[in-house]
Amino acid sequence: MVENYRPISVLSIVNTVFEKLLVRLFSYFLKKYGILDAAQHGFRNGMSTATAVFAVTDRINDALNNSYYSAGLFIDLRKACETVSHGILLQKLFSYGFRGTTLRLLRSYLSSRTMFTSICGVSSPSVPISIGVPQGSVLGSLLFSFYFNDLPLVSDKLSTVMY
Repeated sequence: MVENYRPISVLSIVNTVFEKLLVRLFSYFLKKYGILDAAQHGFRNGMSTATAVFAVTDRINDALNNSYYSAGLFIDLRKACETVSHGILLQKLFSYGFRGTTLRLLRSYLSSRTMFTSICGVSSPSVPISIGVPQGSVLGSLLFSFYFNDLPLVSDKLSTVMY
């Protein structure tokens, strides 16, 4: 179905190298200050769907071994990357300690973006993108992780695994 197609960012080599540099710097910052929640298994070195499945299985086994009840709620956020509010993301980045030049750089990265569709050499007019993180970009995945990082704080009674 046409509604299931998603835009993919096609960036120049220079932009891709720059994004990889930013991801490397941000990843160091995240690790040093322990910013990303341990429940987040996606878009992190050494973490994967396998580690997420292991974490869920481990928690279920713990509950069963201790005669506790266990229930699972699995949520697939439809078109999640496309729904990220730039304003809220920038506020969250500020709350995690991003300031000054770094925050201005990320604001610039998110703003003034456009997209168009090209099929068989025929292109649509460019339209502005005012919401979402770039899919297919190296940095977009990390920004998405920042956006949902506080989800486990919804309740201290829940055990959360995110991917």
